[in-house]
Order: sequence, then C-alpha cells, then structure tokens
Amino acid sequence: MEFDPDDPAIVDAVAKALIDAEKQRQLEVVGSISFDHSIFETAANMLTDAGARETIIIGWSLVSYCLDFAVRQNLGHGTQKQVAELVEGLGPLSSDAAKLKLTRALGWLQPHIFEAANAVRKWRNKVAHQIVRNEDVEKYNALPQLFREEIDRVVEAVRALAAKTTGYQIKKMPVNDIVLLKCALLLLANHVMGSVIFGPARLALGMTGGPVFFGREESPQWWLDVTKASSRAAIIVIRAGIANSTEEDWQGA
Repeated sequence: MEFDPDDPAIVDAVAKALIDAEKQRQLEVVGSISFDHSIFETAANMLTDAGARETIIIGWSLVSYCLDFAVRQNLGHGTQKQVAELVEGLGPLSSDAAKLKLTRALGWLQPHIFEAANAVRKWRNKVAHQIVRNEDVEKYNALPQLFREEIDRVVEAVRALAAKTTGYQIKKMPVNDIVLLKCALLLLANHVMGSVIFGPARLALGMTGGPVFFGREESPQWWLDVTKASSRAAIIVIRAGIANSTEEDWQGA
C-alpha cells in the first residue's frame, strides 16, 4: 500500500507515535526512583516549635537534601565514584549554589523556583553566620506568596478536618508569617526535587510545564507519595499553630 509521506494525517500519526514512545521511556526512567519521603514529616516535626531563625536553617536543610538527591539521580549515568567526585568534598557541584546554577542553566529548574530557592539559600547563610533578629526573618514573605495558592488549600483542608473532628469551626486560622514560611519551605523542597528530577524528561518531550507534567494516573507512585508527604508535613505545622491558638480563635459550629 502506497502512502504520501507529506500527508498531514500520516505525519501527525508518526509524530504522535514517536512522542508516545519517548514519553513511555521517560516514565520508565523516573518510575524506577526510590526516595524516603518520611524526611518531610521529620522536618515538619522539627519545624513545629522552631522560631524564625531555626525555620530558615531547618527548611533549607530539607531543600538542600532534595536538591542533592535530584542532581545525583540525573547524574546517574556515571559511576557512583564519578558522581561522588562531582557533588561531594571539593567537587565542582559540592555546594548548593553550584547545584542551583547548573540545574537552572540546563533548564531543569524553572526560573521562579530557582529564584525562590536561591533567595532562601542566601537567607540561610545570613541567619546562620550573622546575628539576625527573628522579626527580620519573619518579614521574609516573598516565598509564602509564591506558594500561597497551595498553602491556602492546605489551610482549608485543616479547617475542614478540625470542624469534622471537634465540632467547632475555626474563626481565624492561626497562620502567621512564621507558619506560612514553614509551609512554603516544605513545598519549596517538593518543587525543587520534582522540577530537577523531571527536568530532563520535560525537555526531551518539549514541555515547559511544572514538575508533574504526566497525568495523575501516569505519575510514578514514589512521586505521588512525595507530594502527599509534603502536603502532610504542611498540615503538621499548621495544626501545631492551631494547638497554640487561644479560645478567641474558635467559635461554636
């Protein structure tokens, strides 16, 4: 059977077949990753009673861990020794700054996530090595604003849960600047890891969207678990804020 290679229908069919094949290959690559997502809950428990200064330090430690994990995954074609020589000790990618610059230059890390992560990294270095007042750290509200939509969804989930389990309706959610910052740092760690790990696949498929560009049904289970873990972690710090609230914050349902 003869066919016209310039036939648009045939061209589209071949292109779709190639894209589907590449998508399946990328799914197999990212689907084989294993990550201990319990680190999000550990970080959340550390953050519950943390002040502003400790929040920045603990939060960046989580972001740094997720960034390092993601970079190592994407360098997985090398031997364990080769990767270690790059990201450990005096290696060219041993610092968080170098990892951020590399992942942004390669297009793995999206611009707004890079800017947010780099800003937090600089803040962490400042509060770790200088005397910075807690109120100055609390004024750092750019990061919470970046993730405000996600934080609002978590807040509403906690509000609904509280009403269901206690019979009381929260009149005023005790989510001050420091609680918002804690939530934002947990979500930032999630976005950094997802953006970097899925970066090569996203570029290979010619996509410019967020970290999870596969449909929910296609997303690897480990990534769904990480996303759920970061959301649960945000709930933990918000519930801790509720536990420290006063009677004025509550009203009968």
